[in-house]
Amino acid sequence: MPQNIRVHQLAKELGMTNQEVLDVCGALGIGVKTHS
Repeated sequence: MPQNIRVHQLAKELGMTNQEVLDVCGALGIGVKTHS
């Protein structure tokens, strides 16, 4: 998997929503940047 991947792209590949991916990343201690 690429070192940097967009949350939207990952969510699309996994069949999840962006928020679900963000929640999982947070639970796993994976830092993510938001566009805003």
